[in-house]
Amino acid sequence: AIGVAISDGYYSSVGQRASSVLTEFINTDKEEITIEQILRMRSGLAANTNVFFSGDQTAHALANTLHTSPGTAFKYSNASSQLFEPLIRRATGLNAHSYLIEKILRPIGIDVINVGLWFDETGSHPMTYCCIDTTPRNFARFGLLYARSGKWDGQQVISDYWYQESTKLADGLDNYGLHWWVYPSVNLIGALGLHTN
Repeated sequence: AIGVAISDGYYSSVGQRASSVLTEFINTDKEEITIEQILRMRSGLAANTNVFFSGDQTAHALANTLHTSPGTAFKYSNASSQLFEPLIRRATGLNAHSYLIEKILRPIGIDVINVGLWFDETGSHPMTYCCIDTTPRNFARFGLLYARSGKWDGQQVISDYWYQESTKLADGLDNYGLHWWVYPSVNLIGALGLHTN
């Protein structure tokens, strides 16, 4: 959804400071954090903050403290991913679920009646780090969308540029792209010790 928001012109690039929208970060040690650093789990914000157990999970994420300099260390953090809730809502005017539905799910033929999208206890903040309930067939549709470089029935739902960038490892970084686990090409059959007849 962030990649689509960039394509839609709501953000100039992943290099844009999150504080351009997350005004709570202005004049703090979090002001320089970029959208890319959040996507790559290198924001420097604390991990393991138990965001799931917070009533207002967006407030929890916005109040998270800086532990390391942005861009210097990989720390997987659900609270960092929850920052996509205000990043999407404040830029597009739609909540993250509505934007996801409008821009990605409906265009690939997913009937949103069969999709469970979780909110935090406030009932107004979509959880953007987890919790989409749907059928294996619907998840497979999303997998096919990415396997087809972001195209569905001839329509470019996710830009080819975003497809390429999000699944690429940055030099010297852990096996994580732009919010994707990414692994170098390996022979999975050999790596897993599997044999074929």
